Amino acid sequence: MSDYFATIIGSRPHGSIFGRRDYDIVRDDDGNGVTIEVELPGLDIDDVEVTVEGDSLNVEAEKETERRSTSFRRGFSIEGFDRKSVKPVLVNGILSIHLALSQSSKPKKIKVASA
Repeated sequence: MSDYFATIIGSRPHGSIFGRRDYDIVRDDDGNGVTIEVELPGLDIDDVEVTVEGDSLNVEAEKETERRSTSFRRGFSIEGFDRKSVKPVLVNGILSIHLALSQSSKPKKIKVASA
């Protein structure tokens, strides 16, 4: 089951902060969804934009100060997830985006009958 989430959530990098991987994907304990946690240190809610286009979830952030400019873009494939379930929350520089599996993607047990 863990491989399922590795293949269904893909990431397309378009930059990173500090030149390292800046996100984690955590499966819900019940297996019915995931939370993408993106590190956005020093950024405020007004600096961050989350959009869903088809099977893509895009996160963009940009902040300019007198001393420097910070920008971040990352795209995630969300095929198999309910697009209406996207819930982004920014707290202390961590953007958490929860996604629920779509009904058609949830694992189903099928009873085996005897002949």
